[in-house]
Amino acid sequence: MPTEKAANLYDWIISRIHLGFTEMADNLYGDGRLNQEERKTLSGAIGSDLDAFNMFAGENLTRLKVRMPYED
Repeated sequence: MPTEKAANLYDWIISRIHLGFTEMADNLYGDGRLNQEERKTLSGAIGSDLDAFNMFAGENLTRLKVRMPYED
């Protein structure tokens, strides 16, 4: 049986950054403002950006890794 892992606040923030960016790029592609290659390139860019975010935030926001989303 698979185990479930509750996301911490840190993971929640990263998922929302990725979601917002991906949604924007998908909408631009769906509206015909980007071609498929441009959409793929943007997808790769958010991965690189999240790597940089993780490097900085992972060192400076370690408390968020033990807090749950919406926890006071």
